[in-house]
Amino acid sequence: MTTTTLTSMTGDHLSPRPLISPKTWAWMIGIGAVFVAIHWAFIWSTIRIFMVQQGTVRADWSHVAVIPLISIYYIYQKRQTLKQIPASICWWGLPIMFAGLFSYVWWTYPGRNNMMCGYSMVVSLFGMVLLLLGPAMMRVLWFPIVYLFFAVKVADGLWERIANILQDIAARGSTVVLQVLAPVLDFDVSREGNTIRMLGGNLTDWYPMNVAEACSGLRMLMAFIALGVAMAFLFDRAMWQRIIMVSMAIPIALAINIGRVTTIGIIALYDTELAKGDFHTFVGMLMLIPAALLFLGLGWVLDRIFIEPEPSEQANTPATAGADDDYHPPRHTPAVIQTEGLTRGAVIGLVLVLIAGLAYWVLIGFDWVNAAFMSFNQALGLDMAGSAFVGAALRVLLIAGLILALIPLIRGLTANYRRGAAMGLVAAMLGAWLVTQFAVLHVQGAVLVKKALPLRHELFMMPEVAGPWRVIHRDPPMSKEIEDVLGTTKHLSWYLLDTRMANPKEVDLMRRGFPEGSVVRMHLAYYTGGIDTVPHVPDRCNVAGGFQALGNPFDVTLDIDNGEYTFNPELEVYETTSALEPVVRTDTLKFTARAFTYAPPNNPDRAETVIYFFRANGEYYASPNQVRMLGFDLRDEYSFYIKVQAEALGVSEPKLAVDRTSDMLQFVMPQILAALPDWTEVQAGRYPVDPAALPQPNTK
Repeated sequence: MTTTTLTSMTGDHLSPRPLISPKTWAWMIGIGAVFVAIHWAFIWSTIRIFMVQQGTVRADWSHVAVIPLISIYYIYQKRQTLKQIPASICWWGLPIMFAGLFSYVWWTYPGRNNMMCGYSMVVSLFGMVLLLLGPAMMRVLWFPIVYLFFAVKVADGLWERIANILQDIAARGSTVVLQVLAPVLDFDVSREGNTIRMLGGNLTDWYPMNVAEACSGLRMLMAFIALGVAMAFLFDRAMWQRIIMVSMAIPIALAINIGRVTTIGIIALYDTELAKGDFHTFVGMLMLIPAALLFLGLGWVLDRIFIEPEPSEQANTPATAGADDDYHPPRHTPAVIQTEGLTRGAVIGLVLVLIAGLAYWVLIGFDWVNAAFMSFNQALGLDMAGSAFVGAALRVLLIAGLILALIPLIRGLTANYRRGAAMGLVAAMLGAWLVTQFAVLHVQGAVLVKKALPLRHELFMMPEVAGPWRVIHRDPPMSKEIEDVLGTTKHLSWYLLDTRMANPKEVDLMRRGFPEGSVVRMHLAYYTGGIDTVPHVPDRCNVAGGFQALGNPFDVTLDIDNGEYTFNPELEVYETTSALEPVVRTDTLKFTARAFTYAPPNNPDRAETVIYFFRANGEYYASPNQVRMLGFDLRDEYSFYIKVQAEALGVSEPKLAVDRTSDMLQFVMPQILAALPDWTEVQAGRYPVDPAALPQPNTK
């Protein structure tokens, strides 16, 4: 029987060894800083998600601030396990890292997709960790890295299509629960689409409650899913249990949302003010508590369905260890940077990045390259989608070819050299990538983080009489939660009457007492400082609210020429005057808009056609995707867009709807343009006005 003296126990077996050496910490901090700098445009846009923007807070995505903390906590939980795993070099991480970096730049421009930029950043991080630490450590570290996908805000258009499917289920479920409670609490409840109406308690009239505020889809859905995944992996469970818990995230989110809507509905019976604003948001946040309890309860049940056998002590002991031997688990030495190989790795990283940067600059910097590429695709009979696919395939082949050609130069190094070569390659690649990215964007004059442009005048300052059109009704102010969903406080909803067709005193909006096409409801919403698409268009929101789509959206042409515009050949714009500004400008008097015909849920005969368009950075666009892809030049320092939506009440025939909308806009559009920033002045550097250039008050 062997023994261990007290002196020997203070030796190698019990002395704590750091997971990472101080020298490696220095390298990691430096590499991490450069990695953050490369992706700063996306990181800053993510930070802005839970910051105040235009007077609103995106509460349904504010959970992104917690996601990195959960990832860090998971690594802290597994620190002892990681100490037992030797680090290694896995060269397959290099193509993953490189593909992520190149994808990030591509989706920055010309792809212009913030969601894909975020996913690309996570892929780059995954590849970098795999390269430097190896597959053994990635068996632990894959989860905290992949979990960062929850910190990426899903594109609004895609998110609405997913969440709106679940929203209808939540509306139906909430109605059923309220109907069960109605006899007990003595109130009436009905549902129209995704709007629940209640009467009883202190309510003297039917109170409408929009499930998840119609356009928002299922609020906090991603927060509930992220919570479920965290609860599954932060506790030691079998993989089959984790799969079940993750798969139950959406059903639990639906159940919690039904509970939230029911709770707010009961509160509204006695105090409608408590069902709005900050308290409404507070109730939504409180729902995270029962959600966590449901996940814990699910885990408790799973633990008792099947009892996993405890691993025997003998199974944990190597066969070579005798029964009387003292056994100590293997421990790896801290990862140490070998200076040998740094130079070769750094040179290869520099070459790889410079070639890729040159290829990217050629692709976006020379019009003749793009023209030749498009001509080649047209000769092959490819459309825009096919052309984009071919372009992406060529870039993937370019990346793969470069990496496959360079990896053999590194794999020939001995083991002692490889860690230094890998670290040198990563450091040089990221550093060169940052410099190259900055140089390309600087040469192109690119501005990734756009500045906000204030309105010249608030929208509500627009005159309520424009030619024969007169405002006869204004929608009541939106609640804070609705403005949160809309994403802006700069909005306006007016009903305008054509006084040539009816007398304002004889119009009854509630009973539709007006001639067909004489009343147009106009909605304006202004956004600035970002390039994300706006999801709040009728073909998304009306359908989300339970209305029936009568066909697909289609394009129409609007004509806003009222005979008072003059063409300025020097600026190549049309100019006129308004009640607010002596000169307002527009690039065209005819443009394409989007039309959509819909009907109430239970009344398909009452169809109406709504028309909308966007004015973004001085030009008109018909759809949100056009705004994202075409509305903002990479070189623009500022960005803004306004959604103009018009609906001729009682008009379903598209041609008549277009005629009435065009007639109204001929008189109202100059007033809208007067409130918007003048893009000609913005490009000339005269707007917004520098406060320092304004006359200063005399303090003497």
